[in-house]
Amino acid sequence: MNSYEVLNTIREIRVKRLYGWLNNVPQPPVKITMFTTQKCNLKCTFCGVPKCIEEGKFDFSRELPTEKWLDVVREGIELGVVDWEMLGVGEALLRPDVTVNTIKLIKENSKVSYFLLTTNGTLFTKEIIKEIVKYGLDRIQFSIDGPDVKTHDYLRGVKGTFKRVVWALKNITKMKRKLKTENPALSINMVLNAKNYNKVDKMIKLAHKVGVEEIIITPMRVEKDNAERIEKYKLIMDNNEIEKFYELTEKYRKLAEKNKIRLQILLTKGKEKIIGPTDDIIEDDIQNKFLTSPCYEPFYNLAITPAGEVGPCVTSASFGIKNLNVMQRSLKDIWYSKEFNEIREKRINRIPLPQCSHCTITELRKQIRNELLEYLKEKNEYERFVVKK
Repeated sequence: MNSYEVLNTIREIRVKRLYGWLNNVPQPPVKITMFTTQKCNLKCTFCGVPKCIEEGKFDFSRELPTEKWLDVVREGIELGVVDWEMLGVGEALLRPDVTVNTIKLIKENSKVSYFLLTTNGTLFTKEIIKEIVKYGLDRIQFSIDGPDVKTHDYLRGVKGTFKRVVWALKNITKMKRKLKTENPALSINMVLNAKNYNKVDKMIKLAHKVGVEEIIITPMRVEKDNAERIEKYKLIMDNNEIEKFYELTEKYRKLAEKNKIRLQILLTKGKEKIIGPTDDIIEDDIQNKFLTSPCYEPFYNLAITPAGEVGPCVTSASFGIKNLNVMQRSLKDIWYSKEFNEIREKRINRIPLPQCSHCTITELRKQIRNELLEYLKEKNEYERFVVKK
């Protein structure tokens, strides 16, 4: 199976486990999100990490050693995890030992697995490229915010960034051809802002040129650690720019289709920048509390911070729960713990968690809920659970 076929299998597993939770039958986690390091080699204009590093807020000495990360992976496989994502609070490939060995361990020991590496793409070497392609990494998501040197290097805060990431893309595509494999699939994540909203067409052309199959456009989040930088670099779109972007989307979609690029615009209109919880994206029009939960991540995802603290979602990089640490407790104990169940109860009752103010995956949350509703229809159980108010 190619990476997209595997991803469909993962979605099926996820919806079946959510159905178990709906029926009050606790299920194992589907996914682990690994934040392997707080270190970063870039100074992105819309990111709070550079400020945190400058102010000494991060304690790099607390980051989990490589062998502990591998122990966590072994536990996850045994627990039933099939979906893996690796990224950094900073840049994951500043820990290449963790990255490469984790991919190898998962692919050698899991019957079903999907592994996504999210990276700024500047630290690849030919040796790393050969290993990750050989071991069967499913997908690499490159954070690229501009289709040219001027735009991308400005947004990423370091000169030479664009050239390095294009080099990586070309060489991964070359290695895939050499080893005669479709994986890893290559995608671009583009954070929408005032400097790039009208350049998606050029990004599509770049993607086609370097072997990228998918472009994902996501909203920019504004929080205390990055608000000053976002203002300084004039990144917030005004109303005219927002309207212009949506006017251009049909043109972008047609161009993407022509170039055989999957274009995902993961934006809820009116939330082009995230400044607080976005629970209102799920309409509360059904009586069943589980089905009106604004987020299901605590029911399928474990997020592990660089220091080993565990949170319930992909935005938990800085919000791990201190007494839920993989250095002291097993993944199984953490997943079924009182603390994690309290988190689930809060989300079912639409009570935001601290990390909810950072969440930009609004469209994914709606998608997962719709998948669950469709699954109920397939099982002829829609009427049993869905009672309109």
